[in-house]
This record gives sequence, structure tokens and C-alpha cells, in this order.
Amino acid sequence: MVYYGNGYDECVYLQYWFSILTSKVAWRPGQALVTWLHEYGISGGRINLLFDLLLPSTLFLLLVKVLKDSRFLLHRPETGALIVLLFPIFISPLNPILLEMRNIWMDTGAYTWITIPESSQLAWLRSPEPQVSYVLLLMAIIFSVRLRSVVPVLCSIPLLYSFLGLPCLYVCVSWCLRRFGWMRLILSALICSACVLAYTRFGVARETLNYTVHSHLPLLSWCGLLNLILFKKMRGHFSGDHLLWIEAFVWAPWFAANQQIVSGIVIVPSNAEQYVGLLVTSFLVSVLVLGREKPPCEQSNATKITVGLLFAYVACTAQIYADNKKWNGILELSPELLTDLSERSPEVAINDVYLGTTLSLLYPKQPALKFSFPKVYYGEASRSITEYRCAKGVLSKDPIIKEKFQRLFTHLDGAYQYETEDNPITNLGRAAYGERFHDTSAIADDNLCASWKITPYFVSGRGY
Repeated sequence: MVYYGNGYDECVYLQYWFSILTSKVAWRPGQALVTWLHEYGISGGRINLLFDLLLPSTLFLLLVKVLKDSRFLLHRPETGALIVLLFPIFISPLNPILLEMRNIWMDTGAYTWITIPESSQLAWLRSPEPQVSYVLLLMAIIFSVRLRSVVPVLCSIPLLYSFLGLPCLYVCVSWCLRRFGWMRLILSALICSACVLAYTRFGVARETLNYTVHSHLPLLSWCGLLNLILFKKMRGHFSGDHLLWIEAFVWAPWFAANQQIVSGIVIVPSNAEQYVGLLVTSFLVSVLVLGREKPPCEQSNATKITVGLLFAYVACTAQIYADNKKWNGILELSPELLTDLSERSPEVAINDVYLGTTLSLLYPKQPALKFSFPKVYYGEASRSITEYRCAKGVLSKDPIIKEKFQRLFTHLDGAYQYETEDNPITNLGRAAYGERFHDTSAIADDNLCASWKITPYFVSGRGY
């Protein structure tokens, strides 16, 4: 029995039934892998552990090969790979100073003019996406370098996590238009934005459009600003093809944050910063520190960099452990609860939706608990609203249980109304989602819910 999380919504994407729903989506190949592992008898929690043991080391080895074969780093590619993977600790909310800045950014509404990474986790620890996408992309880059063609990377883009695929497309198109000089950057943005507009008009479901906002407001990019500072320092060290690639990398976060200027459609710009921007900036830092036309980095300096990065990683791991220990401590995993979770999981209700979602990962092919985040995602709310009304009605018959579940009901009422929460980072604080999808005040038919059996469990203290 294993369950823990180092990404806020890992507990959603590692669930068996949600993985089945999304495994056919082209840009979520990791979900097909999760479904297969469940069928093989591995629980969602153990899948998370398996991915976190295997994929980081795989990413490191692939990065070393990419940096070496591309000749961006002629010396110390191993140190360069560590910088790419671990430097995001210092330029994201994993850094306590930037975490406080992130809180101010949210409280003051600064997200309406600058987009920054939101999550306090390393992106490549989030299972299964973007972990699997990173592996696919790096393998495609290796083939591209070997063939001296961007075709392998272009072919991989439909399989990549969307927040990773779009900036990759921008970089590839920019390379294909290299004959246009500096204009290639603007032309690439226009072409990729047109692709976004076409996709949102013809390629997505109504529920997905619920996550988008129509806007032409330009945004500053946190990673983009850092990239401009780095580019000024490193420009003289590169020329030719390498300079063309670096210029595209520098401007990729700016494009990801502002593709809505042309397309009019934007969705969660902070995710592009989290899953691409931080790694691009870290790549530029590695090139600046260990640059190919600079003298080889002395062993002592490389050792200091490695020790510093690993120390920061250990500190982050300790924080993740402490967070998981806190969550594990608010609900006693009694033998009765474990038996219910393994034998009759759909009938279990926990008055904390985050913990209830996480506890759906304890066993292979385990159905989700009565209250779970995926049930209000995309079109699932339309299928689960009756179940929610029944469960809410059954539990509300007992005043004591109703009081203990009231906070969860309030939260899910708002989520069901819009088929997700009205996240300010999604709509940049300007556009509401529009009309409500579901009336959560409606009462389910007693005859429909009369035979329901629900076993409630309660957290100690304040949970999600």
C-alpha cells in the first residue's frame, strides 16, 4: 500500500477510471501507460513511485546525450543536465522568496499582467504527465540531432502534453523559417497562433473550451524576462545554428504566454511557464555557465555546482515528505477504512475532496471514492451530477454528518456549477465562464437514492 503526491493533481491522473477516460487523447500517452499498469496489478500510488524512481534517471541520461550530441556543451554535460533538472528550484515557488512573491501575485491580481510558475513542485516529478512527454521529446531530439532534421520532433508534438507541445512547435517552426532572419520569430508566432485558433474552433470539445478565455491582452513572462537577461550575457558566445536555436528558446516562453494576441484564445499560461519555461531558462543557465566556447569548467567548480544543486533537491524532497506526512496524519487509515477502500470504494465518502481523491490510488483498478476531483472535470460533471445530488441528500439527513461535510459540499457545489472551479489563473481575472452548467441546489429524487449505502469518514482538523 503506497500513496503520496509530489504534484497537486497527480491523484487525478493516476486514477484508473480517469486514466481510461483520457488514454485515447493523443497528447496524453502517459495515461495509456497508467491504465496498462493498473491492469497489470499496480496501484496508482505504486505507479507514482515507479515513475519517480525510473523517469528522473532516464531524463538525466537522455539530457546528457542531447547536450553532448547537439554540441551545446562540449564539457561537463552531466553537470549541465543537473542544472537543467534542478535549477528550477531557485526560480520557481520552490524558492521560499518566490513562493511569497507568488502569494502576492495572487492576492494583488498581478496575474492579469505577468504570468509566473504557480506550482511548488518540480515539473518532471509530476506523473504521468509531463514526465512521459519529456522522455518522448528528448528521444525525438536525439533522433533529430542524428538525422539533422526537425521532423522527428515535429512528429512527436501531437503526443506531447499540450503545454509542452505548443512551445516546441514554435521553436521548430522558427528553425524551419531560419532564412527569414529575425522575422522568423514573429512569423512563427503568427503561424502557431493560427494553429491554436484553428484547433480551438474545430478540434476541441465544448467542455475543453470552458478552460479558455477570449483575450488579446499582452502578458509579461517571468521566465521570458529571465531569458532576456541571460541572452544578453551569452549572445557573444554563440553563432550560426546554435545562436538561432538559442534565440528561439529565449522567445518561446513569451510566445506561450502571449499566443492569444493573435488567436484570441489562452488557457492557463502559468502551466507553460511551469512545464517549459523553467526548463528552457535552466537550459540557458547551463549553457551560460558551461558554455561551449568558454574554457572547460574546472572540476572543483563543477563539484560545487553539483553539490549545491543536490543539496537544494534534498531540501525539496524533505519538504514534499513533510507535506505528505501532514496529509497522511489528518485521517486515520484504520483496518475498517482500508477494507472499505479495497472492497467497496465507490460507497466511501470522506469529507475532504483532495484526500478522498488521493485515497482512490491505494489499490489496482480501484474505483474513485464518492467525492473525487475527476468527477467535476470536463464532461464528467454531466454524468456524475445525479450521483452527487444523491450522495449529498443521503448524508444531509443526519445533521451531524451534514455539518462535517458542509465545507466539502460548498466547494463541490461551486465546482459542479462550472464543471471546474473558476480558477483566476485560467481566465486571468477578466472573463467569467458564463452561464452555469448545473444547478447544485436541486434535490435528487428520494426514490432514486433510497437504496444508496454510503459510509462516511471524517478528517481531523482542517483539510483541503
